[in-house]
Amino acid sequence: MPLQKLVFRPGVNRENTNYSGEGGWWDCDKIRFRSGFPEKIGGWTRFSNYQFLGTCRSLNQWTILSGEVLLGLGTNSKFYISKGGAYYDITPIYHTSTNLGAPSGPFTASGTTLTVTDATYNPEIGDYVTFSGATGLGGAVTASVLNQEYRVASVPSATTYTVTLPVTATGSDTGHGGATVTATYYVPSGLDVYTYGLGWGAGPWSRGGWGSAATIGIGQQLRLWTQDNFGEDLIFAPRGGSIYYWDATTGVNVRGITLETAATNAGYDGTFVPNETFQIISSTVQRFCIAFGANPYDPTDANTTFDPLLVRWSDQENPFDWAPAVTNQAGEQRLSIGSQIVAALNTRQEILVITDAAIYSMQYLGPPYVYGFQLLQDNISIMGPKSAITVNNVTYWMGADKFFMYSGRVETLPCSVRQFIFQDLNKDQSYQVFAASNEQYSEV
Repeated sequence: MPLQKLVFRPGVNRENTNYSGEGGWWDCDKIRFRSGFPEKIGGWTRFSNYQFLGTCRSLNQWTILSGEVLLGLGTNSKFYISKGGAYYDITPIYHTSTNLGAPSGPFTASGTTLTVTDATYNPEIGDYVTFSGATGLGGAVTASVLNQEYRVASVPSATTYTVTLPVTATGSDTGHGGATVTATYYVPSGLDVYTYGLGWGAGPWSRGGWGSAATIGIGQQLRLWTQDNFGEDLIFAPRGGSIYYWDATTGVNVRGITLETAATNAGYDGTFVPNETFQIISSTVQRFCIAFGANPYDPTDANTTFDPLLVRWSDQENPFDWAPAVTNQAGEQRLSIGSQIVAALNTRQEILVITDAAIYSMQYLGPPYVYGFQLLQDNISIMGPKSAITVNNVTYWMGADKFFMYSGRVETLPCSVRQFIFQDLNKDQSYQVFAASNEQYSEV
């Protein structure tokens, strides 16, 4: 019998059985198809010899005016700037408690457990705190041991929490740290997996403590950061949290501050900066700072109720002025379809805003309307805030049961592995889905 050359169709098809898909590929792992043939995907290259804390869910690289290349890196625990391979913690300060436990101090040590009393702020398990101004407890727990950063290990009551000491306390550690202890708390850590439920057992085991209030705050959500550049500076925000600002001229050893504080420092009324948002971006051409999901503007009340379908933007070329006036272009617009904004993406001609039920085109019109919104299509879905990406002015995203693309009109992408993917997917963890591009191989 003469030899016969077998030519297989490129691509993987799981819509049929492995028998009916004769002549094609039915199963594979870590391969790509190039020129019709499968090849293995290459390995990994170490980016840095340094380590960071937490699970990374946001990356943003840019070049500042001095020519240095920086990388913004957001994890569920911290926010970093990477420069020269090293990671610099710029996680903003969330709360500061001074003169804790005066006159004796807030600390009680037993073994490797340090119990801290703070009646002004109650952190959650996994949050980070730095102590300063403390004196030693009399034995192994010296001032240098106390005056450093710690991770909250447990929260036994509404006024106490514990951290783990790097040393073991001795019988001589009977002091309490002195009257001038300061506790600096950073932006609360978020979850690295999404957890349904409230109170006891919501999130990591015992997070919040027995009988904790049935609320979902910034610390109980899957931590997703959004970040963008305004010039050489960085604006960033955790989903469901405040907007923060990092000035590149201050250097990588200086922490970010709230945009409200930055606006006040610049001479504007910082109280009208949105106090909560789902996503923050900077429009690439017109240079507006835009919040997707925000509290509405009210000149008589800066703390209005958060609206998950509201889009707010600052004045042009000014990320600090969010109060609409006839002399500026700050404004807002509420979308009508869906229950919340899930994602927004900059494209060449427009900003795409995707809710959980529709996709809108947001285009700059100029004064007095500033931005116009056009409904592109309703009855669509998106898997999560990170599951969309724009490449070469075409936007791709993963929906609840299919893949979509937008290049002037919304289309469904044909997919020969659609059932295989969507029928074996934990949709409770849909916010962990992300989209990325591989320019070298023209892949999404």
